[in-house]
Amino acid sequence: MSTVKELIAWQRANVESIDPAKGIINVREYGAKGDGIQDDTAYIQQAVDRNSDGEGAVIWFPAGGTYKITGPIHMYDNTVIWGYGATLLAGTGFNAIGNGMLSNISGNYLSPTFTYTASKNISVYGLTFKSENKLSQAVQSYPFVIYSAAPAVFTGVHIQDVSIIDLYGGGILLFEARNVFVSNYTCTGYRTDGALAWGGGINFWGVQDAIIDNFIIKDSDTPGWHGVIVSEWDSGPENVIISNGLIQNVDGDGISCESPHFPGRNVSIDNVFIKDIPAHAIHVTGGPFYISNITMENVDYAIYADNGFRAEVYIDKLMVTNSNSTTNAVIHHNSGNDTSIWHIRNCRFQTISYRALDLFLFKELIIESLQILTVQDRAISIASNANARIIAMRDIEIVDPGQKGGVDYTININDDTAATHIEGVIIRFTGATKTNFGIGLWLQPKLLLKQVYMDACGTARYAVNRASLYSASQIDYQIESIENNVKIVRGSSAPASGNWDRGDTYYTTTPSAGGKIGSVCTASGAPGTWKPFGAIDA
Repeated sequence: MSTVKELIAWQRANVESIDPAKGIINVREYGAKGDGIQDDTAYIQQAVDRNSDGEGAVIWFPAGGTYKITGPIHMYDNTVIWGYGATLLAGTGFNAIGNGMLSNISGNYLSPTFTYTASKNISVYGLTFKSENKLSQAVQSYPFVIYSAAPAVFTGVHIQDVSIIDLYGGGILLFEARNVFVSNYTCTGYRTDGALAWGGGINFWGVQDAIIDNFIIKDSDTPGWHGVIVSEWDSGPENVIISNGLIQNVDGDGISCESPHFPGRNVSIDNVFIKDIPAHAIHVTGGPFYISNITMENVDYAIYADNGFRAEVYIDKLMVTNSNSTTNAVIHHNSGNDTSIWHIRNCRFQTISYRALDLFLFKELIIESLQILTVQDRAISIASNANARIIAMRDIEIVDPGQKGGVDYTININDDTAATHIEGVIIRFTGATKTNFGIGLWLQPKLLLKQVYMDACGTARYAVNRASLYSASQIDYQIESIENNVKIVRGSSAPASGNWDRGDTYYTTTPSAGGKIGSVCTASGAPGTWKPFGAIDA
């Protein structure tokens, strides 16, 4: 995978390879005025055409100018656009659906007759893109379009210090590009009337070996348009880093990595703040996905994996406040795939309108250090089948689950997995509304349950259906562990009901001088034969 250092080294080599005979090409020397009134399209194209051989040139837009265009500017290999302090304006009458303001396409990529030429090394620095009239349906464009199709790829895109403001269209649009570096990028106020069927503030289709770093994407009012798209085209997304960004008030997904035919691989999302999203904050297919240091506020789903598809997701430090959907969980993979892997660590979810976790079908699920505060439905609902290898849940605090009333479980686990390990769980209620049961346990052939503490629930702390292993009455003791069908429990008195096996051990929670530490079951039965052990000094 390309690193930032490698991409910067590539860029330096690209600039140093510029044809010295061409030097820096000033668009004003070819007739562009940059006054925001004259149509500069033809003059800018003449300047760019100086590099039609693709040997390399810097195209300079002098600062202070607003360069109005009414059609796409066609670019060539080894082109650097230098525009610090300058604006490229899509003027009234500009209509480039299926193309862009700066592009390697001739025609419309949505039609079967378009062509594309450039195949490597195009960079844009410092330029601002705007529409002359944001609300005009005649002005529709992406600011920057690079297209390639399998088996070819476009190699080398560098977008730096670029702003897209109130553009009637989307953000940068790349197809089948490799070695892509986008940094210090802003896209605000983008929209469409629906003539552009999909889009976002950043659009990566079949892009691999890419970095998006230090970005702001916000204020799109077009339903279904996303913040960042990292999806499939002729290939799937691979080796993509998205870091240090803000996505806010976007009327679609925050980050969409939906790729049903060519699932994403090695996609990292780090240190991104996602806010005010009515759909999925992060939408994934495939994996592995590495999601870390993410803060979300006012979202629908936080992490959504496509139903029926495999997901491999590693989450560390996800903070979610106000998950607003009444039917969708914070982390949601319903009707999943029994080869999926989920690792969820160091997370905090607060004020949840449905469930915190809703995961169905997986191979491996590990949850560690999770805090859930005020959830309307179940806090955690998980289910898998005999192909599951392990469920491990450790250090979980849940406060006020089931606040809509009449909710069955705080945690519901229904699976045939080889091993279920639950350790260090606290369930508390601060008011009168409680779930009927704390934990529902169904079908686990092997279970270790240790250090689980919960307030009294509406009906009972536990609901179970594996009577041969344990029953609701015996699991209602404070459980230390259940392993290989041997139970270690804590309570105020030895078990007097339920099915118990020889070797099961009870420890008292009310020790007294001269009493016993506990009792051990010496003969299986209901409740079996219990003998005290461990004298306590008087």
